[in-house]
Amino acid sequence: MKENMRDMRRRWFRLLTRPTFLGLLWTVFMLALFTWSAEQEKDHVLRLAERQARAFFQEIVYTRAWNAMHDGVYVYVTEDTHPNKFLKAPDTVIRTEEGRELTKINPAYMTRQLSTIAMDRGGVQFRISGLHPIRPENRPDSWEEKALKAFEAGNLEGCFAMTGSPLGQVFRYIAPLQTEKGCLSCHTQYTLEVPAVMGGISVTFAASPLLESLRETVSNTHIAFAMIWLAGLFGIVFSSHKIQKKTRQVEEANQARSLFMANMCHDMRTPLSGIMGLAERIRRRDLPGDSGGLVDLIESSAGSLLEIVNDITDVSRLEHGRLTLRPHAFGLRSMLQGTLEIFSFESDRKGLSFSWQVEDDVPDSLYGDDFRLRQVLANLAGNAVKFTDVGSICVHVRRRHDRGRPGQVSLDISVTDTGPGVPDAMREVIFQSFRQGDGSLAKEHQGSGLGLAICRQLVEMMGGRITVTDNAAGGAVFCFTVLLDEAVRIDGDADSGARCLLEQAPVREHELVPGVVPQSILVAEDNPLSQIFFQEVLEEAGHRVTIVDNGEDVLMELRNGTFDMVFMDVQMPGMDGLETVRRIRSETRPWFPREIPVTALTAMVLPEDRERCLAAGMNGCLAKPVTGADLLIAVAHQTGLKVDIREESDAIRR
Repeated sequence: MKENMRDMRRRWFRLLTRPTFLGLLWTVFMLALFTWSAEQEKDHVLRLAERQARAFFQEIVYTRAWNAMHDGVYVYVTEDTHPNKFLKAPDTVIRTEEGRELTKINPAYMTRQLSTIAMDRGGVQFRISGLHPIRPENRPDSWEEKALKAFEAGNLEGCFAMTGSPLGQVFRYIAPLQTEKGCLSCHTQYTLEVPAVMGGISVTFAASPLLESLRETVSNTHIAFAMIWLAGLFGIVFSSHKIQKKTRQVEEANQARSLFMANMCHDMRTPLSGIMGLAERIRRRDLPGDSGGLVDLIESSAGSLLEIVNDITDVSRLEHGRLTLRPHAFGLRSMLQGTLEIFSFESDRKGLSFSWQVEDDVPDSLYGDDFRLRQVLANLAGNAVKFTDVGSICVHVRRRHDRGRPGQVSLDISVTDTGPGVPDAMREVIFQSFRQGDGSLAKEHQGSGLGLAICRQLVEMMGGRITVTDNAAGGAVFCFTVLLDEAVRIDGDADSGARCLLEQAPVREHELVPGVVPQSILVAEDNPLSQIFFQEVLEEAGHRVTIVDNGEDVLMELRNGTFDMVFMDVQMPGMDGLETVRRIRSETRPWFPREIPVTALTAMVLPEDRERCLAAGMNGCLAKPVTGADLLIAVAHQTGLKVDIREESDAIRR
């Protein structure tokens, strides 16, 4: 129940996390875009206002230039147009023949007159100011004074600003006022050059119309962005839902595929365990005639099928990224000998020459995953033996000194044969899953087409690459590189200095030490062939055996009998092995043997499967198919018996 609740919370967390994150990201993006757009619109309004101010200024400048070009103009004296008392020029007032007075209007006077009209009709004010004004009202304010000083210092660029005033927000612009030839006739009191800065003309007009337009534009932009944000948010939620739905479907398909692969491998390994076990039992008996050859065929066929099952398992793990390297210290030359001897025997039967060579500069004590290295080497050597009918096979190991960091060893390992070779067009194809060099129905050699694909991925995981080239003497050369670490020798043993997974080497030949009391063993196994095999092996060794086929019967037997250990199949009908061992370990009745050693029997061979067994309370784990020696060595480890170990195997893990 708690696991289901945790799974549901994790599912909802994944369901909400992605759209929430994307929604926040989209919101931040839209806010930033809206802020940038509003600032751009504000800058646009300010630039527009500055252009208007410059246009107003230029109109005044052109009008003044026309006035100065005519040395001033005369207009009738009216209430609004009085003679300019500050104008020190001759003939400032003249009288017409009709007796009407005319006054001379210079550029400055005309500017003030135009300012009055512009202010009354358009809200635009022009103002002449200077640091040394003739008229007191032309004295500059602080903003104008700062600009005028800049003009006198040589900076003739106009100044623009938006400021507050008694009339509200206004735009202001001021630019230098320069003299022309016509100005000299009126301003005789000054010694001026042409051109020279006489002061400045400022333009002031209300900012409210443009600011109102800005607010309206920003408001409309806000509405548009809000609609875009809502549409985008809806799209994010909808697309996230679709993506998560597709992701769940893919995950469910992968889980279904993984479950199918696990069940298929289990369902194949379980009967294989019985077949191989019974073949082993039959071989121990005196067989008439050619019966031994038939047993050989049974074991060979079962071994071929087991190899395919192992390849399918490895490919599935590689595709899901669940296959990892498990490095530890090992001896290279002993590993090569143990791996290649079996192919030497097979080569002898076919009349082939089989040899291997390790260069002297290759260190023997290395740190890496020797199991996966053996797997690659065995696959390549096995293919060489399988495809070569005449000639020789050679395995060569040398060290490359152009790769690797200090303490790292780069090895070049090549397998050379004199077989049919690999056509150029097939040299990439053969490293793909389920692809073979000969895909016809009439092909001579059988196989799953997975071995080389697995080799390539394993080699790449070990930092190298695999290639195939032509052998000069005919045939093919498969070469791969791997990166390993050089291990430190301590008391003659290779030691990596790192924590390694301990693997107990099982045996194929064994014997109980004389005088040891036989054990009472409970075996939970639902496959009839395996039941027969386990019972025969254990009883022949002198142990007492009780066979059950489900978890409920295990608990019942432990309540009613006395046992020294339990072999527990993981997959059983009803109560499985993991739940059964949990029940055993959690039993509270004082007389119940809740600490009894339990060894798992499982056809699920992934590391995480073994970890599940140990986490449930198992003391050890045997991967099917198992041999009689594997069973007896497991009994020895769990009950304290002694066993002579004479030959190693890879089936038992402690």
